[in-house]
Amino acid sequence: MAFAAVGRGDYDTAVKLWGEIPPAINQITLQSLLESSAISTVAPFVANRVPFPMVHLEAAQQSLEQWTRHSFDASFYAGCCEMERGNTSAATAAFRSAVQQIPDASIRPLLRLYLFCLTDELIDVEPPADWIPQPSDLFAPESTTK
Repeated sequence: MAFAAVGRGDYDTAVKLWGEIPPAINQITLQSLLESSAISTVAPFVANRVPFPMVHLEAAQQSLEQWTRHSFDASFYAGCCEMERGNTSAATAAFRSAVQQIPDASIRPLLRLYLFCLTDELIDVEPPADWIPQPSDLFAPESTTK
């Protein structure tokens, strides 16, 4: 529905619809976790041959991945709509939210470009997960004597 709103130039509706995605995903996530819990009457039938903890852990992992991806997409699309209608502060907030949700997203360079165009601030090219930690004593100080 949000893409249809963008197609007709109704950015207000599109942003509103994309804003409704994270709460809906939260509800779906909670429902799947409750259905796979030990107190649920559905859990033994869902689990069939798999013991309870594994089914519940798998549901938790899938829920987290799904929530993160859908929330990221919603933030990115909302940011694009806000940028298109000239609301730079909301676009900046949406793009920053997207970068925080999935720092190693494949569209990080595009988010970097948009944030630079909107704020004149460059975020790092590579995500923090790609940084190699270096202890402070890794390199010896340069010698000043010859």
